[in-house]
Amino acid sequence: MEGCDATDGPRCQDSCHGVNDRFSEHYYKEKSMKIAFITNSFPVLYNSFTANEIAQLVQRGVDVSILSLRRRAGGVSNEVSLALSNRALYLADFLKKRDGRIRIRKTLLLAEGRIRRLSPWLYDRLGQMMFGIKGGKPEDKQYRSLLGWNWHALEEVASLLRRGGYELIHAGFGNRPAEAAMILSRLSGLPFTFEAHAYDLFVDFPFAEQKLAEAASIFTISHYNSSYLVEELGCRPEKIALMRVTFNREHCDRVTHIQKDPNLIVAVCRLHPIKGLGDAIEAISLVARTNKQFRFVIVGTGPLEAELKAKVRTLGLEKYVIFQGSVGNEKALELMASAGILLLPSVIAPDGDRDGIPTSMIEAMYLRTPVVSTRVSGIPELVDDGINGFLTEPGDIEKMADRVRQLLNDNDLRSSMGAKARDKIERDFYERDTVDILMGQWRKILGSAQKADKAGSLETGLTSTPLKMKASE
Repeated sequence: MEGCDATDGPRCQDSCHGVNDRFSEHYYKEKSMKIAFITNSFPVLYNSFTANEIAQLVQRGVDVSILSLRRRAGGVSNEVSLALSNRALYLADFLKKRDGRIRIRKTLLLAEGRIRRLSPWLYDRLGQMMFGIKGGKPEDKQYRSLLGWNWHALEEVASLLRRGGYELIHAGFGNRPAEAAMILSRLSGLPFTFEAHAYDLFVDFPFAEQKLAEAASIFTISHYNSSYLVEELGCRPEKIALMRVTFNREHCDRVTHIQKDPNLIVAVCRLHPIKGLGDAIEAISLVARTNKQFRFVIVGTGPLEAELKAKVRTLGLEKYVIFQGSVGNEKALELMASAGILLLPSVIAPDGDRDGIPTSMIEAMYLRTPVVSTRVSGIPELVDDGINGFLTEPGDIEKMADRVRQLLNDNDLRSSMGAKARDKIERDFYERDTVDILMGQWRKILGSAQKADKAGSLETGLTSTPLKMKASE
C-alpha cells in the first residue's frame, strides 16, 4: 500500500493489507491522507511557516491541495511557496454567475477589494446580481460579510472535496481560513481543524465559540496561546495540540558557512506596530553614543516604513540604520547568518495584536545568532533570558540598549549564546516533530471518524448526509 514503511513488516501488512473494513489509527498512520489546506493568500513572502509546513507534509507523503481565499499578484514570493504553486486552488475560480447578463465579472473580481472598501452596499448588491443568492439565514449573512464573494463559491468547493476523495479540511489560521473550513465542513461532512497563531487569535477571531466547538482539533504554537484558549475562550483542553512554528532547515543549512560579522545587527520582519521597531531604533540611538562601528539592517516593508525612516532621520542615525526593503528568503537568511545579533523587541499593540513566535527568531537562533527581544506572548518559550539570548520588558529602551552593547562588546558571550540558541532549536523546534504532531492528530481524527461511521452504519443502516447551502429563503 502506498505510504507503508517497509520496516513495519508483517504488522503493517496485517493492518493495512487485510480486510478492507479494518480501519484504525494504524491504518491512517500508513495511508496517505488527502487534505485541503486553506490559507488567506498564496504564494506569499511573509508567513513562511505556512509554506514550510505544507512542504514538510508533502515530503511526508500527504496529498495536500492548497485552497487560497485570495489570489496574490506581483511582489517577492517565498521560494518554498513558489515550488508549491501547482498545488494551489483559488476560491474565486469556483464562483459561478447566475446567468449570462453579467459580462464583466472577471474585471469586477479583480477590483473586489477596492469595491468592498469603498461601498459595502454596492459590493453586496453586485454579489447578489452575479451569484444569485439573496437573503439567507442571519448567520449566512454574517459569514458573507467576512468572506465576501468567496462565500458564494463554497458549495461548489464542498462538492469538489466530496468528489475528490478529500478526508479532512485544515485551516492555516483561525480567522477567515477557519471560517471557510467550518462552512465547508458543514457542507461536505468532512472534519476540520485549524491553527491559531497571534492576530488570528487575539484580534481577529470571529465566531470563536462555534469554531472551537465544531473543530475536531485546534493547533497552536505556544503554551501562552493554549492558556488563552482555555482560560479566556473556554476551549476544551483536550482539543488543543501544541505545534511549534515550522522553519525550513534545509534552506538555513545552505547559509551556515557564512562568516559572522560581529558589528551587524538585523531585524527581519514586517514593518508593523507589533514588531517594536520604534523601540529598537531608540535603543540603537543609545548604543551609537559609545559604539561607532555597528550597522542595524532592517529587512522588510510594511505600514510603518515612512514613520520609521522619519524617526531615523530625526535621531540622526542614517549612518547606522539601513532599510533593506523586501528581499528573497535566501538573502534574508544570509543576513541573519552573518549577523551578530537579531534585534526584535515585540510589543502588544493597542488593539491587542501581538507576535506569536516569530519565524525569523527561530531561523536566527538556528543560525547561531543570539536574539534580543521582549517578554511578549510565546517569545519566552523560545528565548531563555541570559542563556541563548536576552529578554527585556516591552518598552524598556535602556535595558534593551544595554543588552545590545553587551553582545557587541563580548565575542565569547555572543558565541556562547549563539551555540546555545542552536541547541534550543535543535531540541525543541525540530520541524519533523512539528509535522508529526499535525499528522498524528489527523490520523486520530480520521481513524475515530471512520470507526464512528461504520458503527453508525451497522446500527442504523444510514450514513451521515452533508448539509446543503440554500440559494434563498
